[in-house]
Amino acid sequence: MMAPMAALPGTGTDSRHAAGRRGAGGLRAPGAAQRSAVGALARLGAVYLLLSLPAFLAPLPRSLAAGTLLAALQAAAMLLIVRCDAGREAVDWRLRGRDAGEALLIATAMVAALAAVSALLNLLPESLGGVLRSGHRWRLEHAGEVPLAAAFVVAGAYREESYFRAYFVTTLQGAGAPAWLATLGSALLFGAGHLYQGWGAAAFAVLMGVVLVRLFRQRPSLHRVVLAHALFNGLVLAATLLPPGTLLQA
Repeated sequence: MMAPMAALPGTGTDSRHAAGRRGAGGLRAPGAAQRSAVGALARLGAVYLLLSLPAFLAPLPRSLAAGTLLAALQAAAMLLIVRCDAGREAVDWRLRGRDAGEALLIATAMVAALAAVSALLNLLPESLGGVLRSGHRWRLEHAGEVPLAAAFVVAGAYREESYFRAYFVTTLQGAGAPAWLATLGSALLFGAGHLYQGWGAAAFAVLMGVVLVRLFRQRPSLHRVVLAHALFNGLVLAATLLPPGTLLQA
C-alpha cells in the first residue's frame, strides 16, 4: 500500500490522515485494514474450496493408492501457492538436524493422547461411544502396504500443513489478525476437514491442530510440522496391523 503524502502544516489534510491512522493504531487506515482482512479471507476460502473440490466431485478415495495420488497432487498445488502467495520469507523452508527428534517426540505424545482418548471412549455407553467412533478409517490390510502408506502420510501431511499452518496462519496474521484467532481458525477448520472420520476424530483433530499451530509459531518451519504430522499418521496407520483389542485397535 502506498504511504500517504505528508500534508502541509495548517491544512485539513493532515488532520484527516491522522484520524485515519488512529483507527488502526497508527499503522493503517480502517478502510485499508478491512480490505486487507476481506482479501485474506477471500484467498483462504478460494484455496480451501480448491482442496475440497475433489470431495464434492467424487466419493472419498477408499484405496491408499488413490488417496496418495490425490494428496500428492493437492500437496504440489499447495506448495506452489504458499511459495507464490504467502511469500518465501513467511515460511522457514529449512529442515534442521534436531527437527526430526522434536517431530518424533510430538508425534509420539499425540499418539499416546489418542490412545487415552480411545480408551475413554470405550468406557462410554455404546449409544454415545459408537457415535463418536463412527466414520471412515484408513487401514492397512497387510504389511506389504507399508511403503505405500509412507507415501500416503507424507503427501497428506504436506497437503494439510501447507494450507492449515503455512498458508492459513501466515495469511491471517499478515492481514493483522491476532495470533489466537489464527490458531483457533486453523484448528477448527482442520477439525472440520476430518468430520468424514466421525465426531470423535474431528474433535481430536481440533486439539491436534492447536498443537501443530503452536509448533509452527515457535518457528515457521513447514517441514518440521509436516514431519510431526506424517509420523503421527504413520504410527496410527501402522497400529491398524495390530490384532483387535490392542493399543489404538481397542
